[in-house]
Amino acid sequence: MRQRLRSDVQLIAQECPNLKKLDMSLFGEKTYLYATDDDIWRPFAEGLPKLVSMTLIGHKWSESEALVRAVGNRLKRVYLALRGFQALENTLPPPPGGQPSPVPRLDRLFELCPHVQHLTVSFGPLTLNVAEEFDLGNGLKMLTLTDVTVHTYMTKKAFGYLWAAAPHLQRIKV
Repeated sequence: MRQRLRSDVQLIAQECPNLKKLDMSLFGEKTYLYATDDDIWRPFAEGLPKLVSMTLIGHKWSESEALVRAVGNRLKRVYLALRGFQALENTLPPPPGGQPSPVPRLDRLFELCPHVQHLTVSFGPLTLNVAEEFDLGNGLKMLTLTDVTVHTYMTKKAFGYLWAAAPHLQRIKV
Protein backbone atom coordinates (compact mmCIF):
# COMPACT_ATOMS: atom_id res chain seq x y z
CA MET A 1 0.00 0.00 0.00
CA ARG A 2 2.80 2.43 0.92
CA GLN A 3 4.71 1.72 -2.28
CA ARG A 4 1.59 2.27 -4.41
CA LEU A 5 0.93 5.57 -2.66
CA ARG A 6 4.56 6.64 -3.09
CA SER A 7 4.34 5.85 -6.81
CA ASP A 8 1.03 7.73 -7.18
CA VAL A 9 2.40 10.80 -5.38
CA GLN A 10 5.44 10.85 -7.67
CA LEU A 11 3.23 10.48 -10.74
CA ILE A 12 0.95 13.37 -9.71
CA ALA A 13 3.91 15.62 -8.89
CA GLN A 14 5.61 14.87 -12.22
CA GLU A 15 2.58 15.00 -14.49
CA CYS A 16 0.52 17.73 -12.81
CA PRO A 17 2.93 20.52 -11.82
CA ASN A 18 0.23 23.18 -12.36
CA LEU A 19 -2.18 21.55 -9.90
CA LYS A 20 -3.79 24.22 -7.72
CA LYS A 21 -6.27 22.12 -5.74
CA LEU A 22 -5.81 18.67 -4.24
CA ASP A 23 -8.66 16.58 -2.80
CA MET A 24 -7.36 13.45 -1.10
CA SER A 25 -8.77 10.70 1.10
CA LEU A 26 -6.33 8.66 3.18
CA PHE A 27 -8.05 5.54 4.46
CA GLY A 28 -6.95 2.00 5.10
CA GLU A 29 -7.95 -0.96 7.22
CA LYS A 30 -4.51 -0.89 8.81
CA THR A 31 -2.36 2.09 9.65
CA TYR A 32 0.05 2.57 6.77
CA LEU A 33 1.00 6.23 7.17
CA TYR A 34 2.86 7.95 9.99
CA ALA A 35 3.71 11.50 11.03
CA THR A 36 7.33 10.83 10.03
CA ASP A 37 6.54 9.92 6.39
CA ASP A 38 8.04 13.09 4.90
CA ASP A 39 9.76 11.10 2.15
CA ILE A 40 6.43 9.87 0.74
CA TRP A 41 5.09 13.43 0.35
CA ARG A 42 8.37 15.11 -0.70
CA PRO A 43 7.39 15.02 -4.41
CA PHE A 44 4.36 17.19 -3.56
CA ALA A 45 6.56 19.59 -1.59
CA GLU A 46 8.96 19.94 -4.50
CA GLY A 47 6.74 19.33 -7.53
CA LEU A 48 3.47 21.19 -6.92
CA PRO A 49 4.52 24.84 -6.64
CA LYS A 50 1.06 26.20 -7.54
CA LEU A 51 -0.89 24.15 -5.01
CA VAL A 52 -2.93 26.53 -2.82
CA SER A 53 -5.99 24.49 -1.81
CA MET A 54 -6.31 21.09 -0.16
CA THR A 55 -9.14 18.93 1.08
CA LEU A 56 -7.84 16.05 3.17
CA ILE A 57 -10.07 13.35 4.63
CA GLY A 58 -8.70 10.59 6.84
CA HIS A 59 -8.82 8.68 10.09
CA LYS A 60 -6.33 10.46 12.32
CA TRP A 61 -3.76 13.25 12.39
CA SER A 62 -0.71 10.99 12.60
CA GLU A 63 -1.61 9.62 9.16
CA SER A 64 -2.04 13.10 7.66
CA GLU A 65 0.52 15.32 9.37
CA ALA A 66 3.43 14.61 7.00
CA LEU A 67 1.33 15.58 3.98
CA VAL A 68 0.22 18.84 5.62
CA ARG A 69 3.83 19.53 6.60
CA ALA A 70 4.96 18.98 2.98
CA VAL A 71 2.54 21.46 1.37
CA GLY A 72 1.10 23.53 4.22
CA ASN A 73 3.42 26.48 3.79
CA ARG A 74 1.80 27.43 0.46
CA LEU A 75 -1.83 26.60 1.23
CA LYS A 76 -4.42 29.37 1.26
CA ARG A 77 -7.39 27.03 1.78
CA VAL A 78 -7.48 23.92 3.99
CA TYR A 79 -10.38 21.55 4.60
CA LEU A 80 -9.31 18.86 7.06
CA ALA A 81 -11.73 16.11 8.05
CA LEU A 82 -10.49 13.49 10.51
CA ARG A 83 -12.82 11.04 12.14
CA GLY A 84 -10.47 9.95 14.89
CA PHE A 85 -11.25 6.29 14.19
CA GLN A 86 -8.48 3.92 15.06
CA ALA A 87 -7.69 1.75 12.06
CA LEU A 88 -6.85 -1.87 12.76
CA GLU A 89 -3.22 -1.56 13.83
CA ASN A 90 -0.56 -3.57 12.11
CA THR A 91 2.69 -4.77 13.63
CA LEU A 92 4.68 -1.53 13.27
CA PRO A 93 5.63 0.07 16.60
CA PRO A 94 3.84 3.22 17.81
CA PRO A 95 5.58 6.55 17.25
CA PRO A 96 8.02 7.84 19.90
CA GLY A 97 6.18 9.32 22.87
CA GLY A 98 3.23 6.93 22.68
CA GLN A 99 -0.08 7.46 20.93
CA PRO A 100 -0.56 10.92 19.40
CA SER A 101 -3.86 12.78 19.38
CA PRO A 102 -6.13 11.66 16.53
CA VAL A 103 -6.70 15.36 15.63
CA PRO A 104 -4.27 18.30 15.46
CA ARG A 105 -4.22 21.27 17.80
CA LEU A 106 -5.24 24.59 16.25
CA ASP A 107 -1.84 26.15 16.97
CA ARG A 108 -0.13 23.23 15.18
CA LEU A 109 -2.31 23.73 12.09
CA PHE A 110 -1.38 27.41 12.05
CA GLU A 111 2.30 26.51 12.44
CA LEU A 112 2.15 24.18 9.42
CA CYS A 113 -0.12 26.41 7.29
CA PRO A 114 1.02 29.96 8.08
CA HIS A 115 -0.63 31.55 5.01
CA VAL A 116 -4.05 29.93 5.29
CA GLN A 117 -6.98 32.26 4.57
CA HIS A 118 -9.87 29.77 4.74
CA LEU A 119 -9.78 26.93 7.27
CA THR A 120 -12.40 24.25 7.75
CA VAL A 121 -11.97 21.43 10.25
CA SER A 122 -14.32 18.52 10.82
CA PHE A 123 -13.35 16.09 13.55
CA GLY A 124 -16.57 14.16 14.20
CA PRO A 125 -17.09 13.91 17.95
CA LEU A 126 -13.56 15.10 18.75
CA THR A 127 -12.73 18.58 20.04
CA LEU A 128 -10.57 21.26 18.41
CA ASN A 129 -8.12 22.48 21.04
CA VAL A 130 -4.78 24.26 21.50
CA ALA A 131 -1.65 23.29 23.39
CA GLU A 132 -2.00 23.39 27.16
CA GLU A 133 1.08 25.58 27.55
CA PHE A 134 -0.15 28.09 25.00
CA ASP A 135 0.22 31.74 26.01
CA LEU A 136 -2.25 34.01 24.18
CA GLY A 137 0.23 36.87 24.30
CA ASN A 138 3.05 34.95 22.60
CA GLY A 139 1.21 32.81 20.06
CA LEU A 140 1.46 32.62 16.30
CA LYS A 141 -0.29 35.43 14.50
CA MET A 142 -2.50 34.35 11.62
CA LEU A 143 -2.56 37.61 9.69
CA THR A 144 -4.01 36.03 6.53
CA LEU A 145 -6.85 34.05 8.15
CA THR A 146 -10.27 35.50 7.31
CA ASP A 147 -12.66 32.54 7.41
CA VAL A 148 -12.97 29.60 9.84
CA THR A 149 -15.52 26.81 9.96
CA VAL A 150 -15.43 24.19 12.72
CA HIS A 151 -17.75 21.20 12.17
CA THR A 152 -17.11 19.92 15.63
CA TYR A 153 -16.61 21.11 19.16
CA MET A 154 -14.13 23.86 19.97
CA THR A 155 -12.76 24.53 23.44
CA LYS A 156 -13.04 27.98 24.96
CA LYS A 157 -9.24 28.16 25.00
CA ALA A 158 -9.08 27.36 21.26
CA PHE A 159 -11.67 30.05 20.57
CA GLY A 160 -9.64 32.57 22.61
CA TYR A 161 -6.51 31.60 20.73
CA LEU A 162 -8.26 31.96 17.37
CA TRP A 163 -9.66 35.36 18.31
CA ALA A 164 -6.27 36.63 19.50
CA ALA A 165 -4.21 35.09 16.67
CA ALA A 166 -6.37 36.13 13.71
CA PRO A 167 -6.92 39.90 13.76
CA HIS A 168 -8.40 39.90 10.24
CA LEU A 169 -10.93 37.15 10.90
CA GLN A 170 -14.19 38.09 9.15
CA ARG A 171 -16.25 34.92 9.60
CA ILE A 172 -16.35 32.10 12.10
CA LYS A 173 -18.84 29.27 12.06
CA VAL A 174 -18.89 26.65 14.81
